[in-house]
Amino acid sequence: MKVTYLEHSGFVIEDGKRAYVFDYWKDPAGVVDTLVAQGYELHIFISHVHGDHYVKSIFKYLPYIHSVWYHEDVPALRDACQQVQEIVNSNKTDDGSNVIVNRIKQGCPNQGQKMTEEHLTEELVQQVFSLHSMKVGDTVESDNLIVTMFGSTDEGGSFLVDTGTHRIFHAGDLNWWHWSGDTPENIAEAKALKEKEFAPLLGLSVDIMMFPVDARLEVAREWGALEVLGMMNTKLFIPMHANGPIWVPSDTFRHTYPNQRCWIPEQPGDAVEEVK
Repeated sequence: MKVTYLEHSGFVIEDGKRAYVFDYWKDPAGVVDTLVAQGYELHIFISHVHGDHYVKSIFKYLPYIHSVWYHEDVPALRDACQQVQEIVNSNKTDDGSNVIVNRIKQGCPNQGQKMTEEHLTEELVQQVFSLHSMKVGDTVESDNLIVTMFGSTDEGGSFLVDTGTHRIFHAGDLNWWHWSGDTPENIAEAKALKEKEFAPLLGLSVDIMMFPVDARLEVAREWGALEVLGMMNTKLFIPMHANGPIWVPSDTFRHTYPNQRCWIPEQPGDAVEEVK
């Protein structure tokens, strides 16, 4: 496997000719475009609706998308339907548009040669492009993947993806959001919420974990990571959602987890290969 950093909390993980795209927001290095040009099939994961984790422009890649997994609050189905509708109505004949129209026709074989608006139901788009709306606690098996949605301490959820050979955890906005200048009541609430949402992770083992290490939390920047790594076994820990300077593990972190393998991307397009 190869992991490539897109931006913020966005990553692509290559697995054969599959590319698992997590929380796409920006891709200044053009990583996804390159993979599409190389013939990869895209599997999209959207943890929540925040603008730094989801933009509907991800559906410009619809011809190459084989599945989409998203928290139920994300309007992914609506946005995908709009994209399909625009392409069908435009009568474009470029390769990508033709792929979409042909996939729709294959999914609705009785509608004849002329595609009309009445055929473009949400159910059809959801089926053809394998869109999976999920809520916390759901486990869905499809497209040779087993995907479980865990909780969040903010919006949406977090993903555990079992590919059959690897287990990948993307935390979304799941973290211990301890803001030092906040009220005692809010600080206590954040701690209680963290304890509630972290609890189901106890004992899980994963190959790759992507987890927020947010500079705005200052002294508490690592608190969530320190706790979750004590609950889960992970071969490769990847910080994300930096919102500031690149994370440098503290002495406390290094002493607590001296054998933990970490990869800390510095700029979009950075990659680590051969994740065993």
